[in-house]
Amino acid sequence: MIKRLKTKLSTSFPEFFKKILGESIDCLRICHANSGNDVAFLCLSALVLLFLSPAHAREMTEYPVAKLQYLDKVTARTTTFQATIGETMNFGSLYVKVQSCQKSSPVDQPESAAFLQVWEGGEGRDSKWVFSGWMFASSPGLSSMDHPVYDVWVLDCLEDEAMKAAREAAEKAAQEEALEEETPPVE
Repeated sequence: MIKRLKTKLSTSFPEFFKKILGESIDCLRICHANSGNDVAFLCLSALVLLFLSPAHAREMTEYPVAKLQYLDKVTARTTTFQATIGETMNFGSLYVKVQSCQKSSPVDQPESAAFLQVWEGGEGRDSKWVFSGWMFASSPGLSSMDHPVYDVWVLDCLEDEAMKAAREAAEKAAQEEALEEETPPVE
């Protein structure tokens, strides 16, 4: 039974899921060997619920500005700066470009993440990639940049003026609508 399930699942899922499903089916095989069909069915049910559960998914909102901080290890000077998405900034011999900045919703655990591309170069020198990937504000060491002179990390994702004005207008409209519903019509 388990062998047929593994064959059927491995032909209908991408490579990423094949690995996870292969490990899950190995666990099912152990459950089946030790306890029989009933326990294996319970394990399979739990795995299906785990894969279908949206609890692991976190909705992130895209923001147009990333708040970053960099450290010059030679002078021990830190600087906080804001970078607009798509803009390239220069610090000494480093160039930093923020490709995306996303923040979790206020009801979720606070998290800000930015996709940064950092390279070193200058006039007359070849450019060399220093870092390209996601950095997380809550865990700067999870995906850190490795450079002998500079450190760069994400602090937050911020709204620009247009996004802030749109949010405030929506909040004001919602408040006015709530007041209209509360106020009885005058005759």
